[in-house]
Amino acid sequence: MFGYIYKKDVAIIAVVLCLCLGVGSFFDYQISSALFNSSSLFGRFVEAAGELPFELTASVAGIMLVRSARPDSKASKWLAALGVLINVGLVGYEIIGSLRVGGKLIAFQLVLTFALVIAANLIAYRLTRDTDSDELARWALMVLAVWVAQAIILNVVVKPLWSRPRMRVIEVTPGLNFQPWWVIGNPDKWSYIAAGVIKDGFKSFASGHTAHAAIGLMLAGLPAAAFKEKPSRRRVVFWTAAAVAALVAFGRIVIGAHFLTDVSCGFALVLALECLAARIAYPGGVQ
Repeated sequence: MFGYIYKKDVAIIAVVLCLCLGVGSFFDYQISSALFNSSSLFGRFVEAAGELPFELTASVAGIMLVRSARPDSKASKWLAALGVLINVGLVGYEIIGSLRVGGKLIAFQLVLTFALVIAANLIAYRLTRDTDSDELARWALMVLAVWVAQAIILNVVVKPLWSRPRMRVIEVTPGLNFQPWWVIGNPDKWSYIAAGVIKDGFKSFASGHTAHAAIGLMLAGLPAAAFKEKPSRRRVVFWTAAAVAALVAFGRIVIGAHFLTDVSCGFALVLALECLAARIAYPGGVQ
């Protein structure tokens, strides 16, 4: 058991991801060609709301930091302030992003995001009403550590280094060819950007939306009394979050933002980080 994550569950997902990576290695372009639909409402919705699992998990983590504050601990008060800043930042990010894009779909996504995040926080707050403050802080900091680590790895290292063009950019850009996932770097990237192709069009590998969605798996690690009374509930949360991440991954392929190998590697990266973080935070496992 990796902390709160059962090794059997990790093994099942790992096998599925390896199969997807293997299939994608041979049929990435063919799969995306068959599924690509730039006007797909599902794909557009996932593009707008696909990061909801991360935002929800991060918001709950922030609230748990606030809840973990103790009058006799200055450090816990600083962590509580961090929790407040996280939630304020998430609200501002959602509102500003929605105003920039506009439209009924974005408005619906904004309302849905706030409704689900508020509901999740109320449930988490109730489930952890008798939980030790140090346990809440440990879980919350573990969540934030995974998010920071994956953000640095994806956005600072992997995406700039690989510079893999997205399917939807390939389809509308003459001369821009499909790039297999194992090819690192695109020598023609800057010439296409100079010709008018947006820089974001070369950030296909790996999928950030899928990675963010996979962070929702960490909700299974919430130190809730309900999970200790019935450990099976932890697995229900884990697999529900895994299913949501899979839907996000599918939506990213449909809209032409990523290939099968992109979403597989994005999911795999976060799953590995979660297992590592859980082992460090909970060396003896949890009940």
